[in-house]
Amino acid sequence: MIGALVTPRLARRFGSACVVWLSPAVTGPVTLLGPLARPGWQVSLLVVATAAGELGPSPIRPALRGIRETEDLH
Repeated sequence: MIGALVTPRLARRFGSACVVWLSPAVTGPVTLLGPLARPGWQVSLLVVATAAGELGPSPIRPALRGIRETEDLH
């Protein structure tokens, strides 16, 4: 839900097309921290990786909807 809430701001700043590819490009590598988690403080790596995995794809659908609506107007 957080990703969908920040999508309009990201789309205004970077453009909808950039959000579509930038979101997974930024959050995808962060998800690779998950396998590095070990007992102790490193468990936080798993939390960060899971959050990135959930947040990454969220802005894509609203951004694509904005692109499609713009194309329909032309």
